[in-house]
Amino acid sequence: MDRLEKVALLKKGLSRLSPELREAVILRDIEELSYQEIGNILRIPDGTVKSRINRGRVELAKYLQKYRPFTHGFSA
Repeated sequence: MDRLEKVALLKKGLSRLSPELREAVILRDIEELSYQEIGNILRIPDGTVKSRINRGRVELAKYLQKYRPFTHGFSA
């Protein structure tokens, strides 16, 4: 699986998340914002930010697990 296919797979996985989880994961893992910055943007407490990020990552990992042989060593 080449890089473009991996990126497409990641985008598809992100699109399967609820908007709340997707937003938190993208802001943290792609935009590299702090929990406090994300909380300020989304107007939610830091604990809720952490919870959404964790749940989003777990759901995304479950989706990507189906493709594990193809995504081993994934780096976008």
